[in-house]
Amino acid sequence: MKYICSFLLLLIPFIFNEIEVSGKTLEGEFLIEFENNNGKELIQEAGGEMIAYYENFNLAEARLSVSAYETLRQSELIHHIERNIEISLDEQFVEWGPLLIQAPSLWESDLTGHGVKIGIIDSGIAAHNDLRIAGGASFVSYTTSYRDDNGHGTHVTGIASALDNQIGIKGIASGADIYALKAFDHTGTGTLSSMIAALDWAVKNEMDIVNMSLGSEYDSSAARRAIEQAEAEGVLMIASSGNNGQKSGHKVSYPAAYPETIAVGAVDRNRNYASFSSVGTAVDLVAPGTDIGSTYLNERYVRMSGTSMAAPYVTGAAALLMEKYPAADSQWIKEQLLEAAVDLGSPGRDIYYGEGLLQLQMLTGLTAPDQVKVIEAPEAVQGLVGEKQKVNATALLENGEVLDLARNDEAVWRSLNSRIAEVTDGEVYFKQAGETEVTVTYQDKTRRILVTVLPVLSAESSLSGTIGEDLLPQVMVKTAVGESRVLDSDEGKWLLSDDQSLVINPDGSISLVRAGEYNLTVTFMGSEINIPIRVKGELRTDSLIQGQPGDTFLPELRYYISKDQFEYVSLEELNAEIEDPSIAAIQDGVILFQQSGSTVLMLTYKGISVSVPIIVEELSAEGSINDVFSTEFNDVSSDYWASEQIMSLVNKGIIKGYIDSTFRPEQSIKRSHVALLLSRVIDLPVVQSSAAYQDVPQSYLYYEEIMSMQQAGIFTKTPDFKPEAALTRAQMAKILVLSFGLEGKTDPGFEDIPSDHWAAEYIKILYHNGVTTGSNGQFRPNDPVTRAQYAVFLERVLR
Repeated sequence: MKYICSFLLLLIPFIFNEIEVSGKTLEGEFLIEFENNNGKELIQEAGGEMIAYYENFNLAEARLSVSAYETLRQSELIHHIERNIEISLDEQFVEWGPLLIQAPSLWESDLTGHGVKIGIIDSGIAAHNDLRIAGGASFVSYTTSYRDDNGHGTHVTGIASALDNQIGIKGIASGADIYALKAFDHTGTGTLSSMIAALDWAVKNEMDIVNMSLGSEYDSSAARRAIEQAEAEGVLMIASSGNNGQKSGHKVSYPAAYPETIAVGAVDRNRNYASFSSVGTAVDLVAPGTDIGSTYLNERYVRMSGTSMAAPYVTGAAALLMEKYPAADSQWIKEQLLEAAVDLGSPGRDIYYGEGLLQLQMLTGLTAPDQVKVIEAPEAVQGLVGEKQKVNATALLENGEVLDLARNDEAVWRSLNSRIAEVTDGEVYFKQAGETEVTVTYQDKTRRILVTVLPVLSAESSLSGTIGEDLLPQVMVKTAVGESRVLDSDEGKWLLSDDQSLVINPDGSISLVRAGEYNLTVTFMGSEINIPIRVKGELRTDSLIQGQPGDTFLPELRYYISKDQFEYVSLEELNAEIEDPSIAAIQDGVILFQQSGSTVLMLTYKGISVSVPIIVEELSAEGSINDVFSTEFNDVSSDYWASEQIMSLVNKGIIKGYIDSTFRPEQSIKRSHVALLLSRVIDLPVVQSSAAYQDVPQSYLYYEEIMSMQQAGIFTKTPDFKPEAALTRAQMAKILVLSFGLEGKTDPGFEDIPSDHWAAEYIKILYHNGVTTGSNGQFRPNDPVTRAQYAVFLERVLR
């Protein structure tokens, strides 16, 4: 515990001493405010002498004759000129105490003002065992030392920051860094310029707080500019209100009267107004100011009184707050100090006590302006495997500021399971299906966010088929980055929009029972995919239309909605077209045979197309469709891309073309024509009695070829063969492999042929034998094969 070593009452007049200048030859010192940086040169041009220039304030101190003064006064580059008058320290009275302001309430939190820089603009600071001086400067003309030769500055410093070293006294902020800014001489007298120079030094050297236990009764434009600029630079300025009491015509001294400062008046140990303390509306706070013991010259301690003694109590308190809240600005510190007061005198703010007596215990429960009040973020986020998503998380601070935590370097983001999700600067990377949490921490607040990672489901955009067929939908699931597989039909939930028209079989295939538009919805681990399914009916009619010129024929057209349900359709109800109307034509709903030849009836109904051969005059085998020999085709030029392969097959007697000397290379090859061409290449068994296809009666033109292929095990035994349907690339792969007994496997890695595709093995064999190379990494298994393409594939096999 500290104690006071000795006591001395010191009374010093504290006023500005005005200097009168008269006569044209009498020189004087002036303070000159410039409108901009271009005015400095005017001083020398007017015959004046520059003494000092304060760049932070755009002010100059100069010695001027009256003529130089008049010249400058009339210049547009000069804002204001005033005399550099003397100022003095406040009167000093016997004084005392920290307990009155409850300083121990902050000391108990180990606050000492550590790291806070305080500039004491005063008479300097003397060497003392109870003080630690970090540095300083002199702004008086007779010495470059900042050592105190008056005693006032040393006394003020001890109140603010005497060391906690078990001797003497303990200052309010014993750990602060103190800087001695000597602006007053041994008599306690200084000038406006010396005070401005000291304030300028404080700004340049980044002082946090400036204590000014000094004053003048007169306002100064230059001083006001310096004070305003210092506040703009973030310097907290605390000034004594003055020692003029309630004298008539007196008020709060300057610079305390400037609103940028905290003006401090004095009370005694009983909280009574000190009779010497200046009064006025500018008074902000009061602090102990009578009989205050503190450090002094020659290692002594004395008691003094005055508002000079009250101001450093507030200065020390400000340093404690700045240490506790290092991110707070000076304005916030000022506001907290003004609110931490107990009201004295008349209720509310008054001219004697201002806001009241400073009470440091009221500062213990403050929340820093930059303290986070709450972190706002979504309770949960979800995304698909492989996606990234920015989380909108913000911190709402006590001062109302909102911080984006995704852009804040001090925010800490963590994932509780980085295998499921990673998070970097608020961006969540969904890696593996599952749930975890990510957290964001800022200061002492943490927000937890549930993260749900959903698997990615993918499939063909739509499925289509004909009644009676079975479709095997293939749904791919990506459960983690780089991990995809086929979803089994017993995984998740598979739901059909109509379970009467479609049936899911145990093997996962879907039987198409009834024509219509349906949906398959697959749900797995929270993800869902909808797959449209279009089921076509079946248009059935005669497999071959034959007649004599002049005859008419009414085809029987049935549209099967399901296997057992159909409706009759007339030629007028569907899109019917005959390829060569000179051979046969549609007239009044019937087919009229006009002249000998062959053509094709093309029917389209509800998206289903059927082609039926028409032969007018019964044709022999050599004259039947696709069996008329021609060595040249008028639609296959010599530079056609597949000309060589087509003509090679022609020369082998495999291709004979149409009777109109066309090959029709870009048309899709029909399943019946494939049977015909292969029958000319491979040996097929003689047709035995066997269950025929429902749509291939014995009267069908290529009945023998189709049934031979079936009995050879190349065509599958199914209810229908669909002889007029186009052959797909996947079907072609199977037929060529089985027809020619091809062997060997090489995986081409086609993107659209997963390992469990029904034709995958056949395609590998074709690829191994050089029959197919695919296109851009794909095989396109469901694309129809054109007649030219089939000729190329068949020719490659034969080669």
